[in-house]
Amino acid sequence: MLFGRQERTKKMKKVLVLAIVLSVMWVSSADVCAVNYYVDATGGNDNLDGRSEANAWATIAKVNDYAGNPGFSGGDVICFKRGDTWSNDETLGYAETYVNWGPIDGLTIQDYGSGAKPRFDGNTQRPVFIISIQQLNNLTIKNIDVSGSDTSLERVQIQNVNGVVIDGVDYNGHTGSSIYRRSNCVNIINCTGTIEVKNCHIQNLVRDTWENTVSGWGTEDTVGIHVRHRTGENADVPMLNGSVTIHDNIVHDIYADCVQLGGIQTTNSIYNNTFYNFGEGGIDLKTTSYSDVYSNEIYRGTYGLGGSGGGNSNISMHASASGYWPGYYCEDNTIRDNYIHTSAHIGVRLLSGSPGCKVYRNTFKSIRTSITLYSCPGSEIYSNIFICNTAYTGSGVDQSAIRFCALSTNNVKVFDNSFYLSSNSHFYGIAYEGSAGHGNGNEIRNNIIQMTRDSSTVFPFYYDGEGEAPVVNHNIFYNSSHSNRVNWGGTIYDSTEEAAWIAAGHTRGIFTNPQLVNPSIDDFHLQSTSPAIDAGIDVGLTSDFEGNVVPYGSGPDIGAFEFIGIACLPIGQTGWELLYVDSEELVGEGEGNGAAINSFDGDPDTFWTTQWYEIDLTPTHPHEIQIDLGGFYDICGFRQLPRQGEYPNGMIKDYEFYVSGNGVTWGTAVASGTFAGGKAEKQVTFDCVFGRYVRLVALSEINDGPWTSVVELNVLAVQPDTDINNDGKVNIEDFAVMATWWDDDGGCVEPGWCGGVDFGMSGTVDMLDFTYFAENWLRQAW
Repeated sequence: MLFGRQERTKKMKKVLVLAIVLSVMWVSSADVCAVNYYVDATGGNDNLDGRSEANAWATIAKVNDYAGNPGFSGGDVICFKRGDTWSNDETLGYAETYVNWGPIDGLTIQDYGSGAKPRFDGNTQRPVFIISIQQLNNLTIKNIDVSGSDTSLERVQIQNVNGVVIDGVDYNGHTGSSIYRRSNCVNIINCTGTIEVKNCHIQNLVRDTWENTVSGWGTEDTVGIHVRHRTGENADVPMLNGSVTIHDNIVHDIYADCVQLGGIQTTNSIYNNTFYNFGEGGIDLKTTSYSDVYSNEIYRGTYGLGGSGGGNSNISMHASASGYWPGYYCEDNTIRDNYIHTSAHIGVRLLSGSPGCKVYRNTFKSIRTSITLYSCPGSEIYSNIFICNTAYTGSGVDQSAIRFCALSTNNVKVFDNSFYLSSNSHFYGIAYEGSAGHGNGNEIRNNIIQMTRDSSTVFPFYYDGEGEAPVVNHNIFYNSSHSNRVNWGGTIYDSTEEAAWIAAGHTRGIFTNPQLVNPSIDDFHLQSTSPAIDAGIDVGLTSDFEGNVVPYGSGPDIGAFEFIGIACLPIGQTGWELLYVDSEELVGEGEGNGAAINSFDGDPDTFWTTQWYEIDLTPTHPHEIQIDLGGFYDICGFRQLPRQGEYPNGMIKDYEFYVSGNGVTWGTAVASGTFAGGKAEKQVTFDCVFGRYVRLVALSEINDGPWTSVVELNVLAVQPDTDINNDGKVNIEDFAVMATWWDDDGGCVEPGWCGGVDFGMSGTVDMLDFTYFAENWLRQAW
């Protein structure tokens, strides 16, 4: 009995000890749980604890004081009230000296409430300066306004922090300002880990009127978004790990650069931004490598006469001119799928120390010199469109779509581009300046260069005869207003000397009309009778500007577009019906918006979005929509226009697309992948599948949110090009041409197929071709 009592006593003691330990653990964990702190400039009180809206603090000074003692903890959120302004207050993170935030893993500074974003008045104090003295990790600043430029120094400076997110920060230098001091807006210095700047609107980092300072624009590196890394004993060590991402920002009217990266030698991406009206550059990459710059719109307008860094260009890449980061270069960067336009200077400039760069699938328009190549060995320029339709001052090689400068180095490739120069100021499509010891391995192949200027000094291709000559073959050089085609070191080749050009070693050179569909309205597709079809050489490309397979025929085509023959075009949305949708927002977006049927109503101002208004009912991915097209089609692709506006929530990232004949059995996806960021319409093509029902499945969102949204969904189906006379419409004039070939006894043979009227390529023009034609009557537009 005694033994049993002792055992029970031991067990009771163990239970008591365990209970005490658990209670201590619970109390301890409660003490370190993340806390939301509130700051209310008009209704707060610094004597309260700040832990609720009712007990909100009033000042930034109180936040700084609390950060020093007792200090914030990991996961804490500091919330500033919307509609309020903090003027004549302290800088967040600096109070006569740097605030020591202590070792924290996870700190968020953001907004709460309704109304305008909380504003830290940049006219009365520097808004934000946070430096990690100990180890501050994973700092997020979101949805604040730092407008005003009457104080000096950067608006938002973050330094030595590991992991930074700047989200939705707005700045307008003209708000309440009178002095207009120039300083960087977002300045991220010597930070590590994952760095992200997104959804910001930064504007007017300049004087109140352009005319006040036009002569000095760009003479100082005053930047909208600046990320730089220089550490080590000699401050020459770049960022070697982590990543930098800059996306979905609008930055304009900036004294020098909209974005500048310096010393970033790790993965970085810049996408889905709009940059315009800048004094020096839209994007300036200084000793920055492994960049992916895509889906941006960048234009300079008439702004900017200065330039002390990368020079006057929409995008520039170069090693530091100041000698920073010795031994590192600006290499292996990619510029793709951007719209770069409207500049009296340079579109893309690859300066010294920028090897191995790729520039492809971009549209360059209304630029004096679209691309300038300096010391950029191993770089590739391919599948771009160059539209030179605006006259600028300047002469000679400065007025070229692509300029190889005298010190351009070796193994640069220019392949499969389409040029159309219709201005009265451009002299050359490609201008090649050589110099002794340079130019080995440079190749120019498969390009179409068409000009319209009537001048004896104008040439689609110009080589000055210096240094190592480039390889130039399988190109089309044409000028509709003058006979000049090539100036090769002083030897002139005109429209009658195509054979002489080929005999001089330039294989498959063509001097005749490339027969583009309608270059005057920027349509550079090939007509069915174009000499560019199958006339190119294999340079290793597998897709064209639009993603079509290369080669489509017996060989690659010349130019940026592969001729497909049968067109994969949108079918009309009339008669479509919603078969199924997993979620739609019928309340929060207001009357007429949010419903699934908006995704195929033909109206770009309406959209479908999944539920979000009631948080408890917000479903997560995957999301899907199923549509009955009302008839059977040879479906070959789809187009998806993402949600537009300042905050495009729900933009699809990963997707799957299905086609069905009965709307019940879907089988495997006919297409799947990841959409590039950006608000531009996305197009996906695939091998034709016969069906009536389509299903789009969104697997994820571009910013990892739970929503999906679509402005317009269009389905593409095989449709022959029935615009026979290429006038931009299908009408009675095309029918008249078709009638001349009706039931032709001679038979239609490749490659003409009865002037392109035998749409089914059956060997005769018959009822099948008439059916194709009728389906496109007054509908097809090029």
